[in-house]
Amino acid sequence: MKDKKILYITFTNLNATASTGSELRPQKMLTAFQENSSDVRYLTGVQNDYRARKKAYKTAITWLKDWKPDLCYIEPPSGPLFFPCDRRLIRKLYALHVPIGLFYRDAYWRFSKLIEDPGDHKSLLAALKNRLIYFMQKRDLRLYYKCCKQIYFPTALMSSYFDCAQADALPPGCTCGINVPAPHNSVPEAIYVGGATERYGMPLLLSAGQIVNQEGLKLIIHAVCQEQAWKTFLETHPQYDCPIPWLEVHHLNAGERLDRLYGECDFAVIPLVKNTYHDFAFPVKLAEYLSHLLPVVSTDCTETRAFIEQYEIGLVAEASPLPFAAALSQMAENEQLRADIRLRSISARENNLWVKRASKVIRDLTGDDCTD
Repeated sequence: MKDKKILYITFTNLNATASTGSELRPQKMLTAFQENSSDVRYLTGVQNDYRARKKAYKTAITWLKDWKPDLCYIEPPSGPLFFPCDRRLIRKLYALHVPIGLFYRDAYWRFSKLIEDPGDHKSLLAALKNRLIYFMQKRDLRLYYKCCKQIYFPTALMSSYFDCAQADALPPGCTCGINVPAPHNSVPEAIYVGGATERYGMPLLLSAGQIVNQEGLKLIIHAVCQEQAWKTFLETHPQYDCPIPWLEVHHLNAGERLDRLYGECDFAVIPLVKNTYHDFAFPVKLAEYLSHLLPVVSTDCTETRAFIEQYEIGLVAEASPLPFAAALSQMAENEQLRADIRLRSISARENNLWVKRASKVIRDLTGDDCTD
């Protein structure tokens, strides 16, 4: 493949330590592009920082005077584009006939009622703000439809909710080289990394854990979540505000300590509540679990289920305590099942690496095969 000139536009601080999936993904994509090309220029700065965005715009305009990229890839913010300079840059690239690919990962603004946690009450001011964001998002979407050669979504099912002729899905993005041997725990251990809320499935996970362990310690669950979120969760679920033999709560960001915990666990858990949004979304943690070759027990959200069943890397169960507990028990009790899944996970991970995600973008936008 010819060495392509790539302009990469992000709305996060690429130089900061990533603490969430939405911060980690842009950094991983930058590294993947750099593995595919020696001429990658990127623009950084969070979406609500006017100085950073203005500086990024001026930098890009300076580059474009004597450097025309072969393609531009954009990771837009989850919210709307706040500043005119960002929209102006996209129009400028379009006018220069630079093929643009954009990853549209978040459609919260269209489906907010489906994914808000029960009990959330918004003030009139918050409701007006959400309405304004809705119209700004629609404005941005019209710009993307006009200027982008390719608009990527996390899954094919998500793209079906948009009237987008140039829609496609990208591989989820896995990290290679994390080959920690399977642990030998006398009591199997599972890990959950995510929100301590109802829609992310914390109540389901803990209810199922209680069922599995009701006749003695059969499974230890490590729940990794933000400290304040856990405190808030305990306000409405005080029964877990005490020492529980089978539950260990951790407050860790991405990094060495979390990687170590992954290596100590036998399998991972995705207890998402099933709804329309979760059916078409792709959990970032599924790719992270796969990167660590961890077998997965998940609820039956459509795209998550399809991915797990395609590669045979876990068990899927109905999103209610008894069937989910049964799946947890099956995974915990069957060491051979876990070993077989870990073996299959190696090829599944290889098919979904970050570098292959970046290669697909380059191939789609330029027509060149990155494997040449």
